[in-house]
Amino acid sequence: MTTLRARDVIDQAHAFHAQLAGYFAGLSDAADNERVRLLYSYLSQHEQLLSEILTRYRGDAPQRLMDAWLQNVPDDRSLHACAMLNLEPDTPADDVIAASLTYDDCLIALYKSMQKASTHPELRELFENLQALEEQEKHRTTLNMQSLYDW
Repeated sequence: MTTLRARDVIDQAHAFHAQLAGYFAGLSDAADNERVRLLYSYLSQHEQLLSEILTRYRGDAPQRLMDAWLQNVPDDRSLHACAMLNLEPDTPADDVIAASLTYDDCLIALYKSMQKASTHPELRELFENLQALEEQEKHRTTLNMQSLYDW
């Protein structure tokens, strides 16, 4: 646990999405199974989109909220430890979907812990909105991945 600014937390989430985008792109390039390749490609594009959304979110948020300090919050090591990147190009599609949902859950947990650490109502609302966005994207992604898998 550490002390971070709200900006630092959003930067961590942004970097995590960007890392996942590259990770999934590499797996897509190496996958032999067409369905799994499409799944990895979709996930890469999805993570890149979320990374871009956080960039805009960070730029649009009031400076005073981005500079607010949060105490006793998890740092980026806990985020990366939560989501072990251990997929292979030949990983079955069901396992890819399960791993992707785990990554979403890691970010949802991060945003929940930020809400608990926030003493300022606007800052708590900012993290509630990010949590809601991540939950909505998790639901949408689940439906889209299932469609790809059923193809």
